[in-house]
Amino acid sequence: EKSFEWGERIPIGIFYKEERPTYRDSLPHIKGVPLTKLPVEDIEITVTLETMM
Repeated sequence: EKSFEWGERIPIGIFYKEERPTYRDSLPHIKGVPLTKLPVEDIEITVTLETMM
């Protein structure tokens, strides 16, 4: 119903029919920890950057 609304207010976003876990919920090492509190000093991103080049 919401997806067919139109007028002064246009609904935006994604409508799900069923509850699904978020991507973050599937990563146990960060579950329950704010991302801003995780250490970033030991992260190796060279391989990831090379695949993007």
